[in-house]
Amino acid sequence: MKKVLPAILCVITVYFYNTALPIYSAEPSSPAAGVDSGAADSGAVNDTVTSLPDSMVLIPAGKYTIGDKKGLSEQKPEHSVTVNAFFIDIHEVTNAQYKVFLDSTGYALPMYWRDTLYNKPYQPVVGISWYDAVEYCKWAGKRLPTEAEWEIAARGGLTSEDYPFTGKINQDKANYIFDKYEKPKGLLKVGSYPPNGYGLYDMAGNVYEWCKDWYLETAYKDTTDYINPQGPIKGQARVMRGGAWNYNADFQQVAMRNRAKPELRTNYIGFRCAKNGE
Repeated sequence: MKKVLPAILCVITVYFYNTALPIYSAEPSSPAAGVDSGAADSGAVNDTVTSLPDSMVLIPAGKYTIGDKKGLSEQKPEHSVTVNAFFIDIHEVTNAQYKVFLDSTGYALPMYWRDTLYNKPYQPVVGISWYDAVEYCKWAGKRLPTEAEWEIAARGGLTSEDYPFTGKINQDKANYIFDKYEKPKGLLKVGSYPPNGYGLYDMAGNVYEWCKDWYLETAYKDTTDYINPQGPIKGQARVMRGGAWNYNADFQQVAMRNRAKPELRTNYIGFRCAKNGE
């Protein structure tokens, strides 16, 4: 009985973690490194889904509202920021796009590159640390979006909605945990749901997205930087935004802030690129 009890407790613990996810992403005790570089074509498998265009949308310069006056403390206060025009990818970086980077640079393969649950060409690439995302962006002549840019883009021109679209979230609008007692859909191809008002796909659900900023719980409260804000100058975790396939509806909200250690590689964090407007 003494040997059986720990095993039962372990199973209960795993079940609870997967059905009642915490506000902040848990990290593995020792984040796994990417697979050592090798032939990238041994990874992502072929499929017949037509890709969305690998293009960007220009978000115009202007004054925008971010944050949430009714949300959690780290989302408050709702405040205005002014940003220069910037471009942002219409969808998250896919395995197909990341493969071009791997073939060109010999960079280490992502953590789930050979896992058929996550390696379809038009699924967003996962198993990517913040540092990996930065390297891809540099190679592509782009950068990660700031947290403010990401939220502005996610809102899609809307000013008083909780999500990147009008009304409440449902299974026809995003990939997330709708019912904790049902099995999640898992990682889906980019563009599986309608875009927001700016033509951007998956700004809620599917995978969390790395942002440039260091995370600070009181960043919105303490800021004095309201013009092209860049976030705190130091920290221990980087911002991730947008929710994911294994998180419930609350985490998909446009003002919901989250964080992860920059070295974390997991199956629910990806990224999209941005660059300065011209």
